[in-house]
Formats: sequence, structure tokens, C-alpha cells
Amino acid sequence: MKKSAGFILMNTDEFRDWILAKNVNRKVTMIHNHHTYIPDYTHFNSNHFRLVTSMKNFHMNVRRFADIGQQITTFPDGMIVVGTRSLEVGPACIRKNNDSAVCIEHVGNFDKGGDVMTAKHKKTIVFVNAMLHLKFALEANDTHNVYHHWFDLASGERVNGVGGGTKSCPGTNFFGGNKPKDAKKNFLPLVKRVLKKQPEYPAVFGVEIEEPISYAMVMRANFLNVRTGPGTKFKRLGSISRGNTVDIYEKVPRWTRISTEQKWVSSYYLRKIHKGFVNDNDPKGLSVRTGPSSKNRKVDAILKDTPVTIYEMSENGWYRISFLELWVYGKYVTLV
Repeated sequence: MKKSAGFILMNTDEFRDWILAKNVNRKVTMIHNHHTYIPDYTHFNSNHFRLVTSMKNFHMNVRRFADIGQQITTFPDGMIVVGTRSLEVGPACIRKNNDSAVCIEHVGNFDKGGDVMTAKHKKTIVFVNAMLHLKFALEANDTHNVYHHWFDLASGERVNGVGGGTKSCPGTNFFGGNKPKDAKKNFLPLVKRVLKKQPEYPAVFGVEIEEPISYAMVMRANFLNVRTGPGTKFKRLGSISRGNTVDIYEKVPRWTRISTEQKWVSSYYLRKIHKGFVNDNDPKGLSVRTGPSSKNRKVDAILKDTPVTIYEMSENGWYRISFLELWVYGKYVTLV
């Protein structure tokens, strides 16, 4: 993190800490996305402070703003600059829509034929938007997250880019286009994905954390394909090796969802297992034996509250807790 002339330069991790710790008394209901157009990528050479200072001077001396127009600026290398416009005041970005807004300027020209957005810049833009949605508890939709192009320059009315009184900002090629349908298809889903991965998400949005309904182990295949939906027609995301355990969140005919996200595998290659934890109060721990009986040789002991995976249950109440013949008495294990 670096500071210069009232501005702060930071990476995404630093921005997350900064924005979530920031005390903002003003009510924020809208996030504005803009591109600078000029300066564009050809003007950038790790000169973050010089560019934002030039923007501030232009906004104040030519546009007669009280300060730089935006609160946040993102750069091609994935870095972020905040200040000097406080989050306690609205930006100078979209006419008649600034009072309850936060504005982000993305350095670059993202009209078709202009700059090709770098992977780092793309990731930062999505991340900054997601953190603002988290900070102000705003659903990631096209009411709370808007493009300049959707508003008439003269009236400030939302016209969704129809008519001749709008700018192309944040660019006709910004995440595939600058229309509301483009944002819904290409941009907002990325923001939602990052937003939902944040540990604060359930508490902020009042969402219950989905819990597994059971557990399983990968069998019958050395590598089990993971897909985006319950069928072979869905995109392959990767694979899971034989012997690995998975959580089960949903089952449909012949397919199983193994994540809170849309990650599915064929049920044929799974064998149900159980999970639990030791509840034995013996300070010496629960005996682990080479077979399902107290007559078998003791080889180890497990202390209370230790989690265990159960691969097999014998008829006499013993649980196998390993690929090997390692057993414990089920009376002293609480199943999850």
C-alpha cells in the first residue's frame, strides 16, 4: 500500500480490508461503472498516482467539480487507487444519480476496437464491484450496479442506452457489451460468484449456509469427471481421483451435486460413507483395533472430538475408519 497527494494505491486484498473496515454513514444504493476512455492503456506505465492526479486536475479545473469525480479507480495491472473524494459524499458521475452512489473509473478505452482488457484488470474490476456489494449489502443486479450508458446525459433518466443522448461508457466491449442484457449475461454473474464466496456473505444477506446431506467416496473410476450440471452434455470442470471423499448436497436420478455451486458427478461412481467424531470421554482415547471386535489387536487410540470417516459398518456395531482394517466401536462415535 502506497500513498501520495491524498490517494492510496492498493492491491485487491488491501482493498478488501480497507472497504470492509471503512465507516460510511451515507446510504449507498448504487454502484456506477465507467471507463476513462482517455487515459487509455497506452497512457499507463505504472504511473497510477500521476494519472489520478491528472484526472483530478481536469475534473476540478475544467469540469469545475469540487474534487476528482470518482471514489475508486482501477488499473490495467490490477491495482486500485482510492481517494481523494470521500465515500461520505456522492460522486460526480451520472447526472441526478449521484447522491446515493459510489463511482468506479476503470482506466482504459473499452469500446470495440479499443483496449483489450487484461486478465488482471478484469479480475480486479469484478472483485471491487463484489466488495462494494458486500459492504453496502446490495444484491448484484442491474438496479444496484449500473453503467453510465444506461442514462440520458441531459435528463439523468434511465433509458437503458436507447436514443442518442447517451455515452458508450463503460464501453461497447465492456465484458461483452454495455447494454443491461450484456451486464446480466456477462458481468453480474461474475460479480455474484465472487460475492457469494466471501465468508461474510451469509450474515450480510441473511442467507443460510447450505449443509451436506451425506458423504461419499469416489470408486469404480481412476478419475471422475465433474460437470456444471447433471448430465454428460454439461461442461466438464475437472476431475476427482479414486479414493477421494466428497460432500453430497443434492441427488437427482443418476447424478449427484457435490458442492454448494453447480458441480455434479455421476452417482454410479460414488459409494456412500459416513462422517462423525469421537465421543469417548476416556482420557486414554478410543481404541483402534485391527478388526471389528474387542478381541482384535489394539494399534492406536483416538481422543475425544477427533473427526473420523466411516467406510464400513459391521453388523455388531463396529466402524471401519480407514482403507485398511482399522476399526473402532461405534458406540463411541457420533455420526454427523
